[in-house]
Amino acid sequence: MVVSVLADFVELDSLNASWLSRQDVHDALAKTARVQSWLDARKAWLARRLHDLSADSPSIIPEADIATATRCTRREADQAMKRAAVLGDVPEIEAALADGDVTSGHVDALGRAIGSLKPELRSKLTSHGSRLAEIAARSTPEQFERTLKLEVSKIDTSDGGDRLARQKQAIRLRTWLDRETGMLKLLGSFDPESALKIVGRLDLEVERLFHDKTPDGCPEGDAKQDYLRALAFLHLLDAGRIDTAGREIDDIDQRVEVSIVIDYETFCNGRHDLSRIDNGSGAELPVESYRRMACLAAIFPMVTDHNGNILNHGRQRRLASREQRRALKAMYRTCAIPGCTVASRYCEPHHIIYWERDRGDTDLDNLLPLCSRHHHSAHEGGWKLRLAPDRNLTITYPDGTIQTTGPPGRQTAA
Repeated sequence: MVVSVLADFVELDSLNASWLSRQDVHDALAKTARVQSWLDARKAWLARRLHDLSADSPSIIPEADIATATRCTRREADQAMKRAAVLGDVPEIEAALADGDVTSGHVDALGRAIGSLKPELRSKLTSHGSRLAEIAARSTPEQFERTLKLEVSKIDTSDGGDRLARQKQAIRLRTWLDRETGMLKLLGSFDPESALKIVGRLDLEVERLFHDKTPDGCPEGDAKQDYLRALAFLHLLDAGRIDTAGREIDDIDQRVEVSIVIDYETFCNGRHDLSRIDNGSGAELPVESYRRMACLAAIFPMVTDHNGNILNHGRQRRLASREQRRALKAMYRTCAIPGCTVASRYCEPHHIIYWERDRGDTDLDNLLPLCSRHHHSAHEGGWKLRLAPDRNLTITYPDGTIQTTGPPGRQTAA
């Protein structure tokens, strides 16, 4: 297969697209797909190797290594690890991928099918690798997914109650900033029962708001309904600030909370050469937006030192205070462990000097935001963390590897 891939690559490299006929383009695309499938198979093999190495070296975060080496996004690196796991369970599909008979789309479809089954039932699907590879080779990814759903229904013969319970536990909502458009994207996965409520509520709100009118700026064609549903969604969020008597909630604890690091001069008079604005999402907003938001949300100004450390937020208590959580979120965009991309708002404040065992204080100079995975590593995984006064973090892993970072405002891994 390697010889064939090399031959395809050499031929593709020598093509002059301006002279190709439609059939030539078709043939070249087929060769491109075979080369890509082979590359995807090798990438999966390498990703699995990183996973194996990380078992003995906790300092290795496979997704971070993939993202750095291939200059891809963390999301793409996560997807590569998922594909590697699927192909490790079904080596026949990996062989078909390397031969160019299937694509990564087939692998993703298989991964979704495996994930929809209870762990104890998954081998009933993955053990038929040869048959699955044959089906995938003569199907599009969409056709293969439909076939897999039938296979899953044969394996999981329960009345659907167990599946619904698993689906309810698997609900997710992810948000991220689209780098091309600067727009916030939402990706949600909800169980069918909740989905009926969500879709029904949105449809009802669209009908209520726009039954006999169309808002200004509404696009025509297919985009119209998407636009109206987005407006209805935003209206439902605003409606959450109305109490049962129809009065607007004015309790600051019930209002939207936004922590923004912004210098006072910029907030009052606009941008200047040394302006610093950090809203935690990377979104670009005019200063006027922050001024307007100050009227609609709880805005908490954060005064920082030259290293980006929040000043004067210490508290003596078992759990981090709300003010300390805000301060950590303002200092750290993500989990404090190098390479981890879990947003700090989803992290847990960790006591560097343990509060209960070592009588550590619940002060900012003893708190660090860690995601759930790395919080467990710090407590049960044998990791030793040390935080310097400038918040430079030193991590000593169980194998003796030492890693350091800079202060949060200019964090790097060494």
